[in-house]
Amino acid sequence: MEERLEEPVTLAEIAAVAGLSPHHFHRVFRAVVGENPKAHLRRLRLERAVYRLKVSTDTVLHIALESAASV
Repeated sequence: MEERLEEPVTLAEIAAVAGLSPHHFHRVFRAVVGENPKAHLRRLRLERAVYRLKVSTDTVLHIALESAASV
């Protein structure tokens, strides 16, 4: 998930990589990570946006638009 933060990704794609059905992956992921895959991905994307706001010379608008496109 971390490698594809800027790309749209589906639960089925992630589950296939893990070799599980989407339902089983969702259940196992939530049990292990403590949040569902969609919430986890959204949090990672927002954390990346916060980091970029701190260290990048990009404008807030640019980062916000990029982040909104992937959240």
